[in-house]
Amino acid sequence: MKYFTIPDAQQPELTHLKRLRIIQTPWFGVYLHWIYLPDRDRDPHDHPWTFSSLVLRGGYREEVTNHALRGTETKCHHAGSIHTMPMWLAHRIYHLEPRTLTLVFVGPRKRIWGFWTPEGFVPWHDYVDADGNRKAGPDPFDS
Repeated sequence: MKYFTIPDAQQPELTHLKRLRIIQTPWFGVYLHWIYLPDRDRDPHDHPWTFSSLVLRGGYREEVTNHALRGTETKCHHAGSIHTMPMWLAHRIYHLEPRTLTLVFVGPRKRIWGFWTPEGFVPWHDYVDADGNRKAGPDPFDS
């Protein structure tokens, strides 16, 4: 088991998410996520794997973007709900209930993750904010 803290995009001294890696194998992983702040990047991000998330406490609202269909929809997830996010979709949590805790099941890593901007996909290590500041730090999906 290993803890990893992911800083906030706008104020890196704040914690966006804290992850406890319970199990990690080449085929799957199981994590606990304490989510403290919404995603504050300007663009939605995708993941290097398909995942399912069970909301244990709290809840959140997210925008889910399907670039193949050029559409975005809003989804709400409350305590007790479970949802699956395929890796070809991007999302951004924009509203968070206090003390949100999720149990996350991830599949095998298939590719690099990144952000979906109006210009297209940008790998995480090349992503910059609206002021041109580079957002790359350690890969939060690698820790």
